[in-house]
Formats: sequence, C-alpha cells, structure tokens
Amino acid sequence: MSIAMQSSLSIDSGERPKRAATKVRNYQVWPGKNTFICKGRLIMGPDTNILCVTVSLITFPSAVFVGLVALDLYEKAGSSGPVILAFSIFLPLWCLLMLGITSSSDPGIIPRCPPPANGSSNISRARTVQVNGHFVKSKYCNTCNLYRPPRCSHCGVCDNCVERFDHHCPWVGQCIGKRNYRYFILFITSTTTLCAYVFICSSYLIKIRLDDLREGDGKASVWDAIAKEPAAMTLIVLVFCVIWFVGGLSIFHSYLIYTNQTTNENFRYRQDMQDNPYNLGGFRNYLDILCSSTEPSKLTLRAVAPEVKRPATDVADVQISITE
Repeated sequence: MSIAMQSSLSIDSGERPKRAATKVRNYQVWPGKNTFICKGRLIMGPDTNILCVTVSLITFPSAVFVGLVALDLYEKAGSSGPVILAFSIFLPLWCLLMLGITSSSDPGIIPRCPPPANGSSNISRARTVQVNGHFVKSKYCNTCNLYRPPRCSHCGVCDNCVERFDHHCPWVGQCIGKRNYRYFILFITSTTTLCAYVFICSSYLIKIRLDDLREGDGKASVWDAIAKEPAAMTLIVLVFCVIWFVGGLSIFHSYLIYTNQTTNENFRYRQDMQDNPYNLGGFRNYLDILCSSTEPSKLTLRAVAPEVKRPATDVADVQISITE
C-alpha cells in the first residue's frame, strides 16, 4: 500500500497557505562593511558613530550662535541684522546638507567579480595600462577579484575598491572617491566659511556691546564687554581652534585639485618621481574635478540578488512518501 502525505500549515481549513516569496536585495547580501539606510537607497561607511559626532559639532554650536549671537545682531546691527540672521541659518544647513550627501552617496565603488574558475594564484598580480601617453600599473585585487582601474584603491575600512580613491574620512563616515569628492570639498570649504562667519559675527557683537558700555561709562574695557557676552566669546575660542583644521584641509585639497592628485597619491609620493599623467593644467584640473558631470553609480543595491538554492527545510516545503 502506498500512502502519500503532504504537510500543511492550515490543518483546520485543509488548505495549503500561500507563502510570500521573499526577495533578497543586493544590499542585504553586500560583502563589504557598509551601512545601508532607506532599504539600500543610501550607502554609508561602517563608522557612523563618528558621523553623529560631526553632526553634533556643527548643530549645537550653530544653535547657540543663532540663539545668542545672531538674534542679538538682528536687533542691534540695524539694516544688516536680517541679512546676518539669514546667513546664520543658511550656512549651518548648507554644511549639514553637504555632509549628508558626502556620507550617504556611493563614492565610486566597483562591484566585486566572481572568483576566477582557475583560482587567483594563476593570475598576474599587475598589468600595465596607458594613460595620457604614460604607462601606469593596474594591480589585481584578491578581495574584489578584479584589476583595479588607474587611481583605484581598496579601502580597508569599508572593504571596497573605490574609483579615484582619495581617502577614508572617519569624520564623514565614508570613503571619499570619484563620485562624492566634490561634495566633500564643498563640505570642508563651507565649514571653513561657517567658522570664519561665526568668528566675525561674534567679534562684532562684542564690539557693539563695548560701544554700548562706553556710552554709559567711558572706562569700560573689552573684558567688561566679554563678561556681558560669554556665549560670543566661547564661540570665538571654539571656531578659532576648529578653523585651523578645516581651513588647512581646504587649502591642502585646493592644492591637490590644482595638481590633480589624490590624498592617497600624495601621501605615497607616487607623482614625485615622474610626470603626473593626470595633470591637465591648473584651470582644467579644477574644471575636470569640480565641474564635470558625475558618472552613474555602478551599484544596483536594490536589485534582486541572484537566488541562492537551499535545502527544503520548512514544513510547508516537505512532501513525505511512505511505501509499504
């Protein structure tokens, strides 16, 4: 006698339930160390905690500046007060926008290739390609299983090969590469501008306070004005310390753009012993890096990942046959 039994999860109704097919997206099986937001629409690095610190370092001082300095200048600076207040609100928001775009966009990641059938041990470690009449070595990446294009490097933090890799910036929590470099430049230059703006406006408020005090007492000193505006003085000290870092970074990257180098290339002295094959001239370098159109991303993070076959282990997938 042969008895065929098919298990069912709906014993009472006697009907086999329809199992919804779960589609696995590429971002859910991503081999790198990235963090994904909005179901794979935004890609970030693994060190998002430091990014939160960066956001706080911009947001909290800016809120103090607007609430305790800009609003006072709005009332005391005459016709320029509304303009000062408008820029006091716009600049921090612009910095946060550039930070968000830099940290959440694809820096130029090259998707990994399947491992070679004959094994990576039989593949040459490097090959030579020609760039603008110069011969440049293209190394093979054992992790991503591909020959890196010129200026591409593998980031050990994010575990990805990135085109025109500049560096991994922990302050923005993301690699800086071909597709987000201009937004990084806009972020550091706008942050430098914000620091200078806070410094000037806070100093201006102390000057106005000093003038007011001297109208009542001609012997009032700068320290008396500072005592009346402690928030302004605190901001002056804070941005004076910060501007050396972001300002120096802005100047350094201006030099890199002018010479068409990356931070990675500059630190490794790749261009010191030979002509730079990527240097088009100062003005053309700026146009090429900052004004050229951004290439589409090579990633398809929200596409359905290739199906991975698995053994039928769910009760609804098992069909039992008993033969007697």
